[in-house]
Amino acid sequence: TGVSFNHTINYKTIKELLGKMGIRVNCRFLGDATVDEMRHFLRAPLNILADDTPDGRALEKWLENKYGCTFASHSFPVGAKQTAAFLYEIAEFFGCKEMVPGIIKEEEERYRQELRKLRPMLKGKRLVLTTINANIDYLLEALDYIGVEIVKIGVVNYLHQEIQISDTPEKYPIDENFNWTNLYDEINPLDPDIVISNFTPPVTDGDYVKDVMPMTPCAGFNSGLAIVKRWADLLGKRREGGWMNDRKYFEMYQR
Repeated sequence: TGVSFNHTINYKTIKELLGKMGIRVNCRFLGDATVDEMRHFLRAPLNILADDTPDGRALEKWLENKYGCTFASHSFPVGAKQTAAFLYEIAEFFGCKEMVPGIIKEEEERYRQELRKLRPMLKGKRLVLTTINANIDYLLEALDYIGVEIVKIGVVNYLHQEIQISDTPEKYPIDENFNWTNLYDEINPLDPDIVISNFTPPVTDGDYVKDVMPMTPCAGFNSGLAIVKRWADLLGKRREGGWMNDRKYFEMYQR
């Protein structure tokens, strides 16, 4: 998509996981593909969508009907649960399922080791999060493991679909009727350390870090890790600097 910055990163992640099963990428359609790779596009017995979007599925259907291409049911996976299911599907197709448990164990151990490094910075921090109506278990599981306290999840359900934030919604304080305009009226009573939102309002007072939810998360086991690493980095930075002397002008013209 046009708002994504990590397509190449995600491709490299999936390519590495496939390589661990001895599976080679035939062609990255349409990114960084040579003329020769495009010429031999149909040699691959299986194709994988990078993004499960209407445009992507339309292209999949066209390639299936026009050229008889076969596609995996999973697109690039997000988080440990999706990635494990993705690996098993691909491995079953290529007849190498016996390799998957070892890969999952290795990746999950590395993932949790990195999360443990973030505990001293993030454990006990209070988080307010607003998001579109999409499953974010990949992030919630990472926060639970670290010990971040989730005090509010506001859902902007602009398509009016069934809420799908988590497979275990009873565990979290989910506001299914959230309105952007109420966000900063509710922040101070909740006393958060971190506020995550796709909405960018004028600068407001508050001793908390503000960041945005990614529109397209990183693929693979480390989807949640990539996000919380950024939060830890933001919390570790100085809140004030020389530029803050001009804050009154910034606030004036951003209102």
